Amino acid sequence: PGVDCGRMNLITLGLVATVALAGEPSERVILGFENDADIGVFEATRGPALALTNEHATEGARALRVVTGNYLYSGRMPGDWRGYEEFAFDAFNATPGVVVVSVLIGDKAWKDKGGGTYWNRHNSDVNLLPGANRVSLPVEGLFRGEAGSRNNDIKRNIDPGEIVRLDLGFEGPAGT
Repeated sequence: PGVDCGRMNLITLGLVATVALAGEPSERVILGFENDADIGVFEATRGPALALTNEHATEGARALRVVTGNYLYSGRMPGDWRGYEEFAFDAFNATPGVVVVSVLIGDKAWKDKGGGTYWNRHNSDVNLLPGANRVSLPVEGLFRGEAGSRNNDIKRNIDPGEIVRLDLGFEGPAGT
C-alpha cells in the first residue's frame, strides 16, 4: 500500500507454508495469503509494509509481496508441526541476483531458556535464485544453533509440537 517496490527488489512469497504429511503425496497449506487477514500473521520489523499481490501465486490467486531488506517475524503461526515431514515455502525472486533468506525457528524450550538465545533456536540461510524457488526444511531435522554447531546448549532438536516463532529475513543482491 503506497510503496512502489519496483521489480528490482521484489520477492513474492506463496509461503504456501506447506507441510507435507508423512507418507502422503499431498500438502497442507498452513498459510496461503489469500486474504488480508493472512498478512497479520507476520510483522515486518524492517522494511516496507507487507501487502498481497496477484503475481506469482503458488496456490490460489495471491502471494505475499516482500521486498529485499524486509525482516518478517511471526509468533502466530500454527505451533504444532508434528506428523509432517517438511516445512516448505515457495518464493519468486524477481531480482537479477541471489537473495539470501535467513530462517529462525524457535520452540518453547528456546523461549524458556534464557529469553530465547541464538544458540537455542534453529538458524539457517537459504539462497533464492532469480525466478521460482521452493525452500524445504525437514521438520524433524531442525537443529538448534547453526549447521556447524548443533544443539550445544539444549541437547535436542527443535520440538515440532511446540513451535512458538518463525522469522524470515530477506537480503538482496548489492544495488537492489
